[in-house]
Amino acid sequence: MCYGGGNRGQATGSDVARFEVHPTNSFAYRFARYAGQLTVDVTARTDVVAGRFAAGIDGNTETFYRTVGGRRKAEGDKVVFRTSQASTIDNPVNPTMTFSWQPQ
Repeated sequence: MCYGGGNRGQATGSDVARFEVHPTNSFAYRFARYAGQLTVDVTARTDVVAGRFAAGIDGNTETFYRTVGGRRKAEGDKVVFRTSQASTIDNPVNPTMTFSWQPQ
């Protein structure tokens, strides 16, 4: 979802100090604090998500891909929160955070 991992604003790469909304203040971070028994990773985007089609090499086929803030696979566009297996609704545990621009 758009801005699920914070709002990078004008920040470049993974310079979280310049984010308008820090990833630790995001919906995905808060969800990951409780979701250790549901999932290992929560991947979220840090800008507006859109879809695009690109012409294939043969000119007849098209490939669909997602962009984040108009960029494709740029550092800082996705943040991955690794949950703690011990985290639950009654025992939230802060996840670890890494940035990725590759598919998860």
